[in-house]
Amino acid sequence: MRNPSYEHAPKWLVVLGGGALLLATLVDSFAVIGRHLSLPVLGSIELVQFAALVAAASALVVATLLGCHARVRLLLDNVSPRKYTLLLAMSYLLSIVFFAALLGGSVWVFVDMIGQHEETEILLLPLEPLRILTIFSCLAVIGLLMHQLIKRAKQ
Repeated sequence: MRNPSYEHAPKWLVVLGGGALLLATLVDSFAVIGRHLSLPVLGSIELVQFAALVAAASALVVATLLGCHARVRLLLDNVSPRKYTLLLAMSYLLSIVFFAALLGGSVWVFVDMIGQHEETEILLLPLEPLRILTIFSCLAVIGLLMHQLIKRAKQ
């Protein structure tokens, strides 16, 4: 497995994702303590869900930027260099198709819900920003994967 160097990742993106994870942990910890003290923290699940999406979106972009997505090394390490190049290109193409499908579904739901004033039940947090974040993170991942595929093809 590759040991990523985070110096090539935008610091703000790593801090954003890490901060979101810390926020989720903090909120959930207070919620658990509150339940044991009979002082429930209302809306804690909603806050954790928001933070988890922010963390996941930034993690996907950083992992793509650093080329650290999971691959089946057992197969890749035991093929010829020519087959390795072909399998790697197929991996990039299938990843692009996968994220394009996620993007398509996200855009579809976003467009379908425009003007519906969709919000969470307890804290009344709007869901539209999360949908926009999902769309932009999918676009970023697709763009990065395409760039990496083209860069490898030129080598």
